[in-house]
Amino acid sequence: MANVKITELTAYTNPANTDVVPIVDLVNDQTKKITVADLLENAGAGNGNGGTNIVLDTTPQLGGDLDMNSKFISSGILGIKNTGTQSEVRLYCEFNNAHYAAIKAPAHTDFSGNITFTLPATDGSANQVLKTDGSGALSWVNQTTTYANSDVDLHLNVSGASSSQVLSWNGSDYAWVDQPDGGISDGDKGDITVSNSGATFTIDDDVVTAAKLADTAVTAGSYTSANITIDAQGRITAASNGSGGGGSDLTDGDKGDITVSNSGTTFTIDNDVVTAAKLADTTVTAGSYTSADITVDAQGRITAAASGTISTAEIADDAVTAAKLADTAVTAGSYTAVDITVDAQGRITAAANGEIGTSELANDAVTADKLANTAVTPGSYTAADITVDAQGRITAAADGTISGAGVSLGLAIALG
Repeated sequence: MANVKITELTAYTNPANTDVVPIVDLVNDQTKKITVADLLENAGAGNGNGGTNIVLDTTPQLGGDLDMNSKFISSGILGIKNTGTQSEVRLYCEFNNAHYAAIKAPAHTDFSGNITFTLPATDGSANQVLKTDGSGALSWVNQTTTYANSDVDLHLNVSGASSSQVLSWNGSDYAWVDQPDGGISDGDKGDITVSNSGATFTIDDDVVTAAKLADTAVTAGSYTSANITIDAQGRITAASNGSGGGGSDLTDGDKGDITVSNSGTTFTIDNDVVTAAKLADTTVTAGSYTSADITVDAQGRITAAASGTISTAEIADDAVTAAKLADTAVTAGSYTAVDITVDAQGRITAAANGEIGTSELANDAVTADKLANTAVTPGSYTAADITVDAQGRITAAADGTISGAGVSLGLAIALG
C-alpha cells in the first residue's frame, strides 16, 4: 500500500488486534488503524521511497551514497544498466576517494554478442600475465620477449593476428599480413622461393650466369686435346694441353658420346643427342605451309619452302573419298523423280522431288513391265464386258454375249 492517506484509513475498532497500529486522524477527529506491514512500507517520505522493505518497491532509488556496512550482496547476478551511456564500475583509492580505476563496457557498435571473462583460480607467478583462450576463460601465462620499440610492441601484443601471419611495415604503420604463398620471396626478382619448412630452394632457369659462379683454380684459356681435373660439383679445376697418344684413340671414358681417331677427322655421335637447338639455321623461313613446294640440301634439311597446290596428276586414283569432299548446299537425303542443280565441278548443289511429264518419256519407253497392275484378272474373255479407268486401263473384265435380231456373235478378247 504505497502513498497511503490517513483520512482514507479504516476506523480503529478492535484494540485486541495486534497486527494493526492506531493512528489519530486530526482532520476528522477520529482514531484510524493501519497494518504493521503497510506502516513499514510507508514509513519515511510520503512517496514510499524511504521504506525499509525495498522488495515491495519496483522502482527504488537511493537518496545518497549506499553504505554497505561491510555486508554483501548474497545472491544473484549483479547487473549495471544505464540510460544511454556505457556502464562503468569505478574503484576509488583509500585517500579521500581522490582517484579511481574504472572498468567500462565497450560501445554498442563494437559488440558482436555478449562476453563473459572467467578469472583464473590462482594468483599466478611473478611477471605472468592474463591470457584468454578465445572463449572468455582467462589463465596466467609467462610474458613473451619485451620489445624496445613501442610501436612494434603495441602490434605484437594484440589479438588480431592469425596463425602464420607476419608483422610488416606498410609505409605508415605496422600491420599483420599473410605471408605470400606461405613462404618467403625476394619481391619481383623471382630468383629464389623458400618453402614453409625453409629447407627447399628453387632457382629459376638461366639466372645463374658465369658471373655468379665462384672461380676455381683452373687457368682460363683455350686447350687442345685437354687433360682436365673435375671436382665433385662438376667444375674443371685444372686443365692442360694434351695429345692423341701413340697409336690409340682419344675417348671420353664411359660416356660414349664422341670418339676421335688418330687423324682427328672421324667423329661418332650418339643417337638422339643432336636436338633441334644443335642444328644451324638454313635459309628457309620458319612457319606453316600448305601443299608445300620444298627444296632440300644434301644434309636432308629444307632450305626453301612455299605454299602450293595439288594438281590432278598428283592425286592417286580413288584417293578422293566422300569424306574428302566439302559439303555443298544440297540437303542430304532420298529424292524421287529428282530435279537437281549441278555446279561447275559436277557436284549437286540443290535437289527436290519432281515428276516425269509426257514430254520427258521417249516413244515406246513405257513397256508392259513399267505399268502398275490394276484390279483386273489377267486372262482371255469372250464377248467381254469391261471397265476402264481415267488412265484408259481395264480395271475389270468378264465374259459376255452379243445379241441382236436373234443372231449371237462370239467376240473373244485376250488380256495378258
